[in-house]
Amino acid sequence: MKALRSVWTNLNFNSPVGSTDISDNIISSLLGITSELFDIFDKLPSILSFRFSVFNFLLNENWENLVSEKYLKSWIFFNDFNLHGHISDGHHIFTFDGQHYSFPGSCKYILTQDSVDNNFTVVAHLNNGKLKAIILIDRDGIFAEISDSAALKINGKETEFPQHFNGIHAWRLFYTIWLYSEYGVEIMCTHDLKICNVKIDGFYTSKTRGLLGNANAEPYDDLIQVDGTIAQHYASFSNGYGIGKCVPITAKPADEIGRSEICTEIFSLESPLTTGYIFENPAPYRSRCDAAVAEASEKEKEAAACLIATAYGSALKLKDIPTQLPSRCLKCSGAAGQRELGKEFTVKIPNNKADIVFVVDLEISSTVLSNFVAPVILEVRDSLKTRGFTDVQIGVIAYNETQRYPAVLTSDGGKINYKGNLNNVRLNGPKNICLHCLSQELADPKVVEIFKGIESLFRSTVPQSDEKAFRLALNYPFRAGSAKSIVGVRSNTLDFVNLFKLVRAHLTDAATNFNGALLHLIGPVNDLSVENIPKEKLVGFNSRLIATLDGKDAKKRQKLQFRNDIGIDFALNNGGWVFTTENFDQLKPNEQKKALNQVVNTLADTLFRTEIVSECECEVVHGLHAQHRCVIKSSNFLPNKKLKAN
Repeated sequence: MKALRSVWTNLNFNSPVGSTDISDNIISSLLGITSELFDIFDKLPSILSFRFSVFNFLLNENWENLVSEKYLKSWIFFNDFNLHGHISDGHHIFTFDGQHYSFPGSCKYILTQDSVDNNFTVVAHLNNGKLKAIILIDRDGIFAEISDSAALKINGKETEFPQHFNGIHAWRLFYTIWLYSEYGVEIMCTHDLKICNVKIDGFYTSKTRGLLGNANAEPYDDLIQVDGTIAQHYASFSNGYGIGKCVPITAKPADEIGRSEICTEIFSLESPLTTGYIFENPAPYRSRCDAAVAEASEKEKEAAACLIATAYGSALKLKDIPTQLPSRCLKCSGAAGQRELGKEFTVKIPNNKADIVFVVDLEISSTVLSNFVAPVILEVRDSLKTRGFTDVQIGVIAYNETQRYPAVLTSDGGKINYKGNLNNVRLNGPKNICLHCLSQELADPKVVEIFKGIESLFRSTVPQSDEKAFRLALNYPFRAGSAKSIVGVRSNTLDFVNLFKLVRAHLTDAATNFNGALLHLIGPVNDLSVENIPKEKLVGFNSRLIATLDGKDAKKRQKLQFRNDIGIDFALNNGGWVFTTENFDQLKPNEQKKALNQVVNTLADTLFRTEIVSECECEVVHGLHAQHRCVIKSSNFLPNKKLKAN
């Protein structure tokens, strides 16, 4: 405005004497206004003067602060008040406050503990810098221990996953093992303990001691010792937290470590890990990566770098930050030519491998469970071996309506290749919220009905335990070259009246194609009947045959009558069988045995006689793992295929 008035004055000052002002001529000729109108701006209150500093902010290149970790943490919405510590390869330690060091100990050490109220203690058992076991102890003296072989002990007694015992919870998924204490501690490890993450409730800020530091948001005093003094180097600090008679570790000379090309690539701005850089500082992991590569042999350098990258990725995932490892760190298992990420190939099965996953509703009757389902799981392995399947993997996922989460069952010391007796399994994990149970305390029947209506709506719109279990089965690490089956065991029917469940089922089918697996169903079938065959003799059916206690029949399949539902529809459309449990309780013991044999042989025969061509690809799973996904392109059932002589 000052510049404009200056030009205006200059024009008037330089105009000839006695002539009309040039400025007036210009304005009057162009706009029909005079210079006096501009005097209004002089009278405007000074409060209207302002600066739009956003432009100055951007021009001065201060905008990078908006995407800094420090700036984000100044906002409560981006603050994670939990405390996170990490261990990679047993001896690379990342403290709660972001410090890092290497400690190749050989003893039991306190990773972290509540130094005020002694609510918890986390102990690491190291052997030459390798993590052999991790132990969680609560203030009540209950402790859970996981070994590097995935074996679980509760209070020193070997047991299987899952376990929920007086505030201590232990469960296993396909790639990870979890320990949780209701005092506010959660531990997540890979099944071989190569990576472990310790998360502690923010309530314990400044209250911890151990190898993971004191969690007070001040990195400088992380090496605080038992007596309260700060150690000068990591060795004396770590030795002080040994349990029992531990051989002291001496500090290595602090030689400068060169920057590795592998680590530069993994933690570069082009890396897919960049999505987490503003949420979790990558600098400590980059430094540990260089150290790990420097101490590894030439053949192991990439694996060492990728292990640190996985530790960083898992730290992000625990904060619910989406990320993905670089492609060089993601390899599928299998033959050469099938391991690279994104690699597509074709397989023809069956060969000598079979993978079967049972998804079992434990609310089935005790007779069906003990005399039918449990024996099927045990005997189908042997039946497959007689048909040439020398490498059989069986997974079992259990659930019931009251449980909030499905459970991956283990046997033989934490192995997911299940060889146990399902009849001995009891689920006692966290329960689902029961709205109508809460409403029973109210006297008004109208309010009770409202609560029941809300619960019914909730159950129909939100995936329940059966859907969660089935989705977990679809994430099972099926091998590309194996014959695959998913066997669902239900205590009730899946009626078409639930529109939301039906839509989700079709979306799941479209998105996964059931991972190239045949789908079978064991459960009640309403209105099942065939002309001239007693109802109790019917065992099951597929799209071509019916199975009875006396054998199979193709001609009578056309006369089969039953009430269709979602489960039956999907099984028949995906090459599977439907086996009824409707009358199993009423069968005599010898008839129950016949039904059992019919189901076992049918499941094994279907895998053996169905020739399938599948297209498979090595894909990313959860951002941190690589796993084959397959789609059936063609299948052909060979009824006359002969068993190979042993």
